[in-house]
Amino acid sequence: MGLAMVVMVNAQAQPEQKKDMKKDYITMKDGKVMQSKDGNVAEIAEDVTLDNGTVVSKDGTVKTKDGKTITLKEGDYLWMDGKITHGKKKDGER
Repeated sequence: MGLAMVVMVNAQAQPEQKKDMKKDYITMKDGKVMQSKDGNVAEIAEDVTLDNGTVVSKDGTVKTKDGKTITLKEGDYLWMDGKITHGKKKDGER
C-alpha cells in the first residue's frame, strides 16, 4: 500500500513539473542572449536547441527547423516551444 501511495504522489507531481518547463525561455537583454532555465538566468555560452528543433546562437540568431532565420531584438522572449513574444512574457508581465 505504501508503494502505491508513492506512485500516486509522483504521478500527481509530473504535470506541475511540465508546467514549470513552460516558464523556461531565452531573451535578449542588454545585448546579451540570456536563458532562463529552472528559475536560473544566465548568458548562453553555446548554441541552444529548443524542443522543436530551433537553434539559438550566442549572437541572437534564431534558425528554425524549416530554415527561417531571425535575430532576437532587445526584450524578445523565445519560448522552448519556439514561440516568440515581443517585449513581454507570455503571462503579460514585463
